[in-house]
Amino acid sequence: MTLLDRTADCTVPIVTVDPNGNQWIRKVSP
Repeated sequence: MTLLDRTADCTVPIVTVDPNGNQWIRKVSP
């Protein structure tokens, strides 16, 4: 799963980093 991965045009990938340094990519609709 990368930032370029888009399941739909209405979804925007958001990258969040937890205190442990792990990156999580969430896709939210605007």
